[in-house]
Amino acid sequence: MRQDFKTFRFDSISADVQSFHENIVKDFIRNWIRKTGVRKIAVVGCCFMNIKANKLLMEMDECDDLFEMPGYGDESCALGASVISHIEHASEKNPIQKLEHLYLGTRK
Repeated sequence: MRQDFKTFRFDSISADVQSFHENIVKDFIRNWIRKTGVRKIAVVGCCFMNIKANKLLMEMDECDDLFEMPGYGDESCALGASVISHIEHASEKNPIQKLEHLYLGTRK
């Protein structure tokens, strides 16, 4: 396999991989927008640590808004689970509140 790339420059290979990644991510998001009708997108995970790809997502006509979860590790799963629980238990007395920060505990 190494021989297959011997005549190509590393930056050319990197550019092609980046372009391939961008196209896959855009197609993935575009497909889910089409299936769900949801145009405000929240993303998390290592694929979405790619600034250039995320910029292209924000520029898509189908995408009205893009939220990139700042934590790209397992902590994102716990935050997502707590948000789902909060939404399920929301009521007039306990309304859904905007996430102001990612830190728990008191602020001094």
